[in-house]
Amino acid sequence: MLKVCFVVIAEQKSEFCPEEQLFWKAYYQKYFKSTQYCFDRSSAFDADDLESFFFGSEFPRWNLILASIAMEEGYEVDLCDYRASGKNLFEHPPRQADIFCFSSFTQYYDDIMKSARFIRSHYPNAKFIIGGAHVSKTPVQSLNDGCWDAVFVGDSEDSFRSCLSAYKYTQKIVGSPIVLTRDNALPTGGVQTGTVQDLSAVPLPAYALLPDFYRETFSVKIFCSRGCPFNCAFCATSHHLRNKTVDYVEKEVDLIIKHIRFKEMYIYDDNFFLDPAYSRDVAMLLNEKKINWSCRLRADMHTKIPFDQLYKWGCRRLSVGGESADNTVLKKMNKRINRRDIETTCRVASESGLNVHLYWMVGLPGETRESARDTVDFAASLIERNLCNTAEYAIFVPYPGTDIQKFPAKYDLTLHDAPWKDYRVDWPVYDLPGRTAKQIYEDWLHGIKKLTRVLQET
Repeated sequence: MLKVCFVVIAEQKSEFCPEEQLFWKAYYQKYFKSTQYCFDRSSAFDADDLESFFFGSEFPRWNLILASIAMEEGYEVDLCDYRASGKNLFEHPPRQADIFCFSSFTQYYDDIMKSARFIRSHYPNAKFIIGGAHVSKTPVQSLNDGCWDAVFVGDSEDSFRSCLSAYKYTQKIVGSPIVLTRDNALPTGGVQTGTVQDLSAVPLPAYALLPDFYRETFSVKIFCSRGCPFNCAFCATSHHLRNKTVDYVEKEVDLIIKHIRFKEMYIYDDNFFLDPAYSRDVAMLLNEKKINWSCRLRADMHTKIPFDQLYKWGCRRLSVGGESADNTVLKKMNKRINRRDIETTCRVASESGLNVHLYWMVGLPGETRESARDTVDFAASLIERNLCNTAEYAIFVPYPGTDIQKFPAKYDLTLHDAPWKDYRVDWPVYDLPGRTAKQIYEDWLHGIKKLTRVLQET
């Protein structure tokens, strides 16, 4: 029987500076103190164990979906998760397989390539393929790295099934406009992005393969949709919005309940309430199953969301993208919200009993040191006035595929010649007019320290 091995490397972890470590501890302590859960779901967790919060919910869900496809195609499947096992990949390489599969975000790509090359030294005749957010935006460059037999672009479920089906007879990975291979010339029509139109036709993730490391966590994530119709300059998300059916969501929720103990479920869609009727049906489903849940939404949707009903349905937290308190910066980023929207959403939601969590960024194009400090002051005041419970504060990252990364001169941004591993939310890889990377970092540290104090005091 042919075998597919999915590899998750242990290098995918965050290392916090002391200021950030204090911030996250204050954040979680505030979150626990301010949250009154609707339903009692037993889950043992240590509030001081940041590792469990950051990675307990980050199980390799995309690998589990592709593993289901591989099993349906008659392949034996291995999931070699070095984060979960705690083993050193370079001391304990995975067992032999016909195809080794990887997925990567930008900051982990260099480490993943290093791991793949090491595994290839043991199994030179195997095929090595990769998909995920980073290579989908840098497909030609990634293929030219010389590490991969194939690079999958965009949604890979359909193309992965087609490749496995053909491989059974040819022992070759067949190229296409959305699957670039080293054996084929680049498609004459250009590289295309794979898009799964019917998400409910995708097999459910193979949760039975999940290592014990992920089976007890504070928060478990679920996606009910893919895509976002907006076009923020700092985001590389597909603009084509697609929802899973409520029946499909229910089946996945039941699988999660069967395999994972958790306190709350986090709907990680970019904007959960873009389709109000659909969102209401999912919310009612989770309420019927007595699940505490949270979700993400835009700050300009305060007139379209039944905030007063969400608390009754088991929702306990709304995560809102504020990004900046400077309306000029928000306009430059094509965010299509303003400072007043952010405060209004916080007020209406908090008055309905909901916790509000805000995302903020420093170092966005158009920002000055003064407006950066004003954003932090505004973020702190929302917490002090009990309009917001918690906040995150990250350095903007010009990820591949974003409009800012593609056209830096348009945004007066000077990109550094930095390795992918430096594309992190705690160090800038660019300069802005009148502000160096070091100065942006100093502004971030200022904000982290101020928000830590406010979280501790409220």
